[in-house]
Amino acid sequence: MIFDRKYSSCSQYQAIVVSQENGNEHRLCNDSRVAVYQYHVDGDIIKGNDEKRCDYVVEALTVPRPSAFFIELKGSDLMDALEQIDVTVSRCKERLKGYDILPRVVLHRVSTHQIHGSKYRRYKERYPRLATGSRRYIDFI
Repeated sequence: MIFDRKYSSCSQYQAIVVSQENGNEHRLCNDSRVAVYQYHVDGDIIKGNDEKRCDYVVEALTVPRPSAFFIELKGSDLMDALEQIDVTVSRCKERLKGYDILPRVVLHRVSTHQIHGSKYRRYKERYPRLATGSRRYIDFI
């Protein structure tokens, strides 16, 4: 487990895990009914305002490798969202050995020059399974 199970905000085999904030939403549909854990990182796991971190981490004990969804729910600053995810992944690096890291960014609106920019492309090379969505994004496991 990435974090202590007591911090999980969902039932262990929950069918749909919803992470939401300010009108943005990420849904993980757990059709395979694997064990899932939702951690509200921003405020529960990492407290205080002095360090960047993503909003949620959802851990799914999928086979053959467990998955870790790093979720940032944001207004419109894609680059800041990516940085917040990056800092959280770096901070949890030791706990993530053997995990598929799946960054997810859900924004109110996205500037096309940010999506086509070199910074975003470099991030996409490091995390090929990065996904972005507008207002709502759904993953299935």
